[in-house]
Amino acid sequence: MSQDYTSSFALTDNPHGIITTDVPNNFEALRSVFSGASAPASPVTYQLWADTTTGLLKMYNGSTWKVLFGLNVPASRIDACDHFAALSATAQVTFFTAAEAAEIIDISLLSDTATTSPDASNEWTWSLRNVTQSLELFSGTVGTFTALGGVGGGELAVETAYHLVVDQNGTIAADDVLRFTATKVGTATTITRLALQLGGHYIGA
Repeated sequence: MSQDYTSSFALTDNPHGIITTDVPNNFEALRSVFSGASAPASPVTYQLWADTTTGLLKMYNGSTWKVLFGLNVPASRIDACDHFAALSATAQVTFFTAAEAAEIIDISLLSDTATTSPDASNEWTWSLRNVTQSLELFSGTVGTFTALGGVGGGELAVETAYHLVVDQNGTIAADDVLRFTATKVGTATTITRLALQLGGHYIGA
């Protein structure tokens, strides 16, 4: 699709070219969400881009392209993603969930730092809370050392998916707000970057 977008015209520009080429290109770029294998030239803040190479919808934040969600996610699924920068202490990310009732299936973490040798006094623990309903989605502590019913336990490996599965309160109502918290216990390894993705499906889909 077209990624060509002309944002201004001069009085000396050829009117025929503007009408027959520039204006149609502008509309086509907008209609296709600037889809293409490489980033659009000269993006503006909040511009969207459908990246056909990675299959991701991205938004320009003024300095870099941020991933919003996958383009090929089935309509029945919900996906939300966010990330933490340098994690040297407790940090939180808040998710605003889907507009319809849904069920949370999986929480995936991806780190560029290995959390080596966690133990009971030095680990990262994870919690997911439905702020709207005042409910926890894990029935107890889970972390890089602490496991609960087979969920949690084990250090984070570099660029390897680490999966968590909620064991209670996984069904959420429309507009419920979820908050994920990463808590540093003791002198656990500082994580440089941690990506977080929450996946689920609409109820009845």
